Amino acid sequence: MQNKLIKFIFKYYLAIILLILVISFGQTLLMIPWQDDNALFFKLTHIQERAGFLGSGIFGERAYKYTAFFYYPIYLIFKFQPVYYFGINFILYGVSVYILYRIISKMINNQVGMMTGFLYACGFIGSDSFIRLFNSQITSLSIILVSTFIYTYWVFYKQKKNVWYFISLFIFFLAAEFARARTHYMIAVPVVFELLFLTFNKPIIKSIFFSILRIFPFVPIFYRYVILEDYRSGGVGDLLNSLLKGEIYKIFGFLSSFSNMILPDWFTKNSLNSTNGVFYSWGFALVMLIMCIFVFVKFKRQRLYSLSLLTTSLIWGYLSLNIFIHPALHVTQEQIYLAFIGGQLILLFIFGFFLIDKSKKLLYIFFLAGIFINLAAYWAYSPTLVYEKINRYLSHSFLYLVILLPLLVYSIKNNKISNIFFVIVFFWGLGNMYGSFLYQRQIYLNRVVPVNSFYKKLDDYLVTIEKGDILFFDVADDARSYFSDAFSVAQMPDSTAIAWRYGIDRYDFEMFQTSSDFFNYLQKNTVDKQKIHTFFYSKAGLIETTNDFILYLDSNKIDDLDIKISDSYPIFDNIIINNQIDKSSINFTKDLSFFSLIPLDLLVQISGYPLSTKEIKFPFSYGLENTMRNNFRDNQDIYLTSRYKKYKEEFKKTKVSVSSDWQDRVVSNLIDGDYNTSWQANRLLWLKDAQFIFIESDNKTLFNKLVFVNSYSDNTPLEFDILGSDNNSDWFLIKAYKSDLRLKNGDMQIVDFIPQSFKFLKINFKKTLNDDSPALSELWLVPSEFDDLNIIQTEKYLENSFKNIPDANFYNQLLKDNDYVGTIELSWWNNKNFGWQTSFDSTAKVIFDGKSRWYKIKVTPGGTKINQLKFLLKDFPAKFKIHAIKVLY
Repeated sequence: MQNKLIKFIFKYYLAIILLILVISFGQTLLMIPWQDDNALFFKLTHIQERAGFLGSGIFGERAYKYTAFFYYPIYLIFKFQPVYYFGINFILYGVSVYILYRIISKMINNQVGMMTGFLYACGFIGSDSFIRLFNSQITSLSIILVSTFIYTYWVFYKQKKNVWYFISLFIFFLAAEFARARTHYMIAVPVVFELLFLTFNKPIIKSIFFSILRIFPFVPIFYRYVILEDYRSGGVGDLLNSLLKGEIYKIFGFLSSFSNMILPDWFTKNSLNSTNGVFYSWGFALVMLIMCIFVFVKFKRQRLYSLSLLTTSLIWGYLSLNIFIHPALHVTQEQIYLAFIGGQLILLFIFGFFLIDKSKKLLYIFFLAGIFINLAAYWAYSPTLVYEKINRYLSHSFLYLVILLPLLVYSIKNNKISNIFFVIVFFWGLGNMYGSFLYQRQIYLNRVVPVNSFYKKLDDYLVTIEKGDILFFDVADDARSYFSDAFSVAQMPDSTAIAWRYGIDRYDFEMFQTSSDFFNYLQKNTVDKQKIHTFFYSKAGLIETTNDFILYLDSNKIDDLDIKISDSYPIFDNIIINNQIDKSSINFTKDLSFFSLIPLDLLVQISGYPLSTKEIKFPFSYGLENTMRNNFRDNQDIYLTSRYKKYKEEFKKTKVSVSSDWQDRVVSNLIDGDYNTSWQANRLLWLKDAQFIFIESDNKTLFNKLVFVNSYSDNTPLEFDILGSDNNSDWFLIKAYKSDLRLKNGDMQIVDFIPQSFKFLKINFKKTLNDDSPALSELWLVPSEFDDLNIIQTEKYLENSFKNIPDANFYNQLLKDNDYVGTIELSWWNNKNFGWQTSFDSTAKVIFDGKSRWYKIKVTPGGTKINQLKFLLKDFPAKFKIHAIKVLY
């Protein structure tokens, strides 16, 4: 079967490869620029300007140098017709397939070369590189140059002619100069080749000397183009040091990424399913066991190897379940299965070495090393990050993989085993082709079509954009991914996507995507209303809201909502569950509709009174959520907690400054009391200098705790210095904080230190979990007077003081301590989020003394209309009535 198929493929090989390319990558011809491609198109229209990672000038700078230069002739001829850009990339990918096929055919044999070309044409692995204009040309060029380099060095090894060495050196330079974004690992290629084929030939001393001599010219080229130009290169040393210190869990990212690269998507996705995880991972181990038994029975020479593989697999299975249970990873059992399978796959490839012909063993090691080294180069940057099959960083590992697998198939002496491996590899390639087709189909339907529709509709509403125009896009939840595809430009402002389409500089107009930024800008600047253009984008499409927005912006009108006077519900006889009393609430869900385009206030007339002791069965808790037992011993604890609560309110007025901010993650978010907002240091400045937080107290105070609430799990702070000062000049070290814990979003961390008096405090951040800039949600200092309080329990308690109330006396004392004031939270339902929404400011402190009062509650703009309201009494056991509601625009 294998021979007949090979004859057919040999006869029509190039036609078959072309057909495969059309299936696997043909849909790219239907695509449009998205995400980083917008930066590329902006660069083409402003070829001399600096544009994100592309740099300045026609050639550009650093890792993506020449990216715009390669496309510039196409732009001069065809302007913004995407099909020509993607067409060139399709042709270039086809050229890389053909060159790879020819090179491997000459290096090894025609059969291996043909299957290599077939597998590479099927694609899918690393395909994100080839469907983006920003990466496609440079990736295909790097594949061509690296494979050509390997071939010329191989010819030098075979023919011993120095001219081939110098050709190899020149190609190495070309790869470093023109494709440096994908050649971070390339210094390893000549080094590994020398070690395997040339260094240890007889006479050994002479061979070692000349190997070092040959390797030496590659080093300064690599140092100049990779080490000096990529700040992340230091991550390799950091990773090695951490592994030597015993942080073995960091191989998680490497092994999981390796699994994703080799295994079909349906397998890896199912293995991450809690139901199927055990089945797939141990099912995989069972297949290995059967294979080992088969080899052991059929092939006497390989019995030792099969037993070794089986033993090693069992040991690895045990170790993997312990290595990756580490707080810095914070992964599920199902994710551990994926890393386990990655380790098993590596053992399989090592086992393959013992099955192949002796003459091919060194080549097998070389190409296997290529897979690992390229993956390791990117793994070192972020060891715990797992790359998907389509990730661009896997494109060069894919290059070595498609050579290694055919080499394995055609180097096994036993025809039966060779045939089995041939079928497996052949259908693996077809599976990749099918996966590539489906992936690009998904991109076309879920990205290309919606984005095209978006810009077509925008062009209908907005024919031109003039200098000074202000654009605001309010985006519904169901369309957020579409909008991101249309606008997101990681390396430049999102306005770049519109700038090149409308032929305007990105700094000549303003564009906003969040209502807070938009309205802050309007408040701080004098704006011509004729320059404002507002839009609402949902899955139903883009609509213009400018006219209604302008109408309500300065109207100062008050609308009375037509509501019925309503009591809180349900009846209290029905809401006592195990001595827990449900929180009182009032919902308005019928015949309600008012505009929500701009920030507005609801004026709400409320009256209410606390539940009497006759209505309560003690002990009781207010709220049906899980409660924390009240550990307070007496009224003194309540008094101390009350003082702490007032201190926290006063701390919000403390002067806090930072070294830098990132976008809307600003310093004010650190002390706003809202766990949903964040401060983050500037991500670019973090690469150059340490970032800090500075706190100035009103008076010199004795402190013994620093409390912070983590923002993003990946950005968890691991190391920082806490410094104190009395004069903002002479600083002393309070504590050097070090941790290896990955904190969840919203986790509270208490940093204890020896009580010290100071007025000024500085936190110098040194390291985070993912080496990105630090990010925190909240931060405050705790004076020593509150040393008897458990801060975490106290914070939980302050969210709702009425938990596990033992008796009427305790209850009455709490009512007085809270001044008979409770918090009513407003939620609303609009056509933007399609669910109950609220904000940190959408609350009112209500006095429950039976008197009717008006309260003002903020409503965050979003969508075009609000049609439901809900008022929830969060932290005070009371009944309340809403008498009237007015909308203040």
